[in-house]
Amino acid sequence: DEVLAREKVGQLFRSSTALSNKYKSSHLSKKRRRQGSFSKFHESLHKIMVSNPVVKRTTDAMAADVIQSKICDEEMVSLFSSRNSFLLNSIIKNDKSLVDAFLAAYKSQSSDDESDVA
Repeated sequence: DEVLAREKVGQLFRSSTALSNKYKSSHLSKKRRRQGSFSKFHESLHKIMVSNPVVKRTTDAMAADVIQSKICDEEMVSLFSSRNSFLLNSIIKNDKSLVDAFLAAYKSQSSDDESDVA
């Protein structure tokens, strides 16, 4: 019982808002690292996508279509679905450099996550 009490007291100190930034093992510190890692991963995927000229043109055209027209939600979903299908089927699946860049970003994010657990 004494060991459990010490563990819980230590956990409380590490997880309290005043001390959570001092301890890597605190729940809040781990949560912040995971969120930061996800943000970096999301940002790297975005950079990969907009670096492709066809993807950039397609997303820019879709944004313009959405801004200029007053369409209902169902038409919006249909528009997004058709453009996403186009991107997936004709660009991403056939462009090996994009797939390789996605895999590299994923592996980088996965290795960051594993180092956070350690």
